[in-house]
Amino acid sequence: MTVGTTHGRGASLAARLSRAGVADVPRGERLLTDRALLAVWPQAPDDLPELLGAVADPDQALLTLAKVAGAVGPHPDLTEALVAAVMEAGPARERLLSLAGASAALGDVVVARPESLRVVLDDSPGVDVDASSVRAGPRRRPGRCAGGRRDASGLPPAPARHRRGGRHQP
Repeated sequence: MTVGTTHGRGASLAARLSRAGVADVPRGERLLTDRALLAVWPQAPDDLPELLGAVADPDQALLTLAKVAGAVGPHPDLTEALVAAVMEAGPARERLLSLAGASAALGDVVVARPESLRVVLDDSPGVDVDASSVRAGPRRRPGRCAGGRRDASGLPPAPARHRRGGRHQP
């Protein structure tokens, strides 16, 4: 199915999807004309192809957006939040597109639990923890070195498991 939507210099929808990195262009065209997606984002065929070029997996992003649009359909408040996010360029739309194109599993969580869309679209920090107070490494518990001594980190030294040549040392 070819959609006759054009944009810019007369490029077809198929060409714009291909330029954005969509691998399965016919499927992309079908998803862009999905009834649920068009209900929340009527301009999706015009707007979305260019936005898909910035995500990790444009095919996955398009599928996830169509599924999320279908999942929020029975929830008017969530539909309204999704419409507001996709219609206006900003951090909420960027987060939604990034999530949709980065992880099928996270997208499926939003589809299974549409209320979690609020977390994705919320601009406030989620845990209210200052980043400087979070340590980069795992917590270490005191350990003992050979002979019962502790090293400076409190951890025993790593065992030497490999000799030269990549053979395992028992």
